Amino acid sequence: SSQAARFGPLRRNTGGVRHRAGLEPSGRCRAGEPGCGTDLSEDGAEMSGLVLNIWIALSLDFLIGDPRWLPHPVRIIGRTARRLEGPARHALHNQRFAGMVVAAAVIGGTGFATWGLLAAARGVSSMIGDLVAVWLLYVTLAAKDLSVHSRAVFVALEAGDLPLARYSVSRMVGRDTGTLDEPGIVRATAESVAENTVDGVL
Repeated sequence: SSQAARFGPLRRNTGGVRHRAGLEPSGRCRAGEPGCGTDLSEDGAEMSGLVLNIWIALSLDFLIGDPRWLPHPVRIIGRTARRLEGPARHALHNQRFAGMVVAAAVIGGTGFATWGLLAAARGVSSMIGDLVAVWLLYVTLAAKDLSVHSRAVFVALEAGDLPLARYSVSRMVGRDTGTLDEPGIVRATAESVAENTVDGVL
């Protein structure tokens, strides 16, 4: 039949379950069959490459963190969102909808730019593609900076220097920290560490 021509000869095992020729009843390739293992080996190699890229990106983050002199995509994304927000709120009377439009534009644009950059890099060579993939993974991580900033708050509190502790926590949160007492500083730091652990580590 046309179905059989499309999917290849079918055999029936002792349990009555039909399966393609060249496959064991369990679904595994039968040794020696043409094409057996090709897709699995390619998938395995791709997964191994991704795992290696992730480990390299993690190592880079722990070694150098997020240097201030290095342009960071998140800053570019933030500036783009701020520039789009005003015109969107001016053009759309429904402010909630305007915010949704800006969010969709920023998230969609970021995803498309990431995909385009990876596709272009891999079009040059697989090595360039891997280097770009490592860089993209690296800039999404923030474990080193999170540790540095939170420890700065801890050290300031240990020294009893509330002004310095307020300044240090202000680098981690968007709220006004000028009037925070010690418990408030601790809460703000803990909240920021918890939130950014999810965003920038996990």
